[in-house]
Amino acid sequence: MITGLRGASIWSEDVKNLLPFYRDVLGLQVGFESPGFVVLGELEAPALALGTHSEVHGRNADPARHMEAWRPTTSGRSGSD
Repeated sequence: MITGLRGASIWSEDVKNLLPFYRDVLGLQVGFESPGFVVLGELEAPALALGTHSEVHGRNADPARHMEAWRPTTSGRSGSD
């Protein structure tokens, strides 16, 4: 059973191309930033992560180019089971 969202990641050829949209247009606050990786939102709350990935090139041709993390259920199993 899914009990909540921990976060989601969007990977890009260059995170610098994604960040201005999410930060400046959508108004999401930067909670953490390092070279090639940014977390938008509070670190203790569900957040959106943007990152540079060596396997991602060009425009998105893959609708599954994202990752999610779910909060574990009370049984200790992953919420995505």
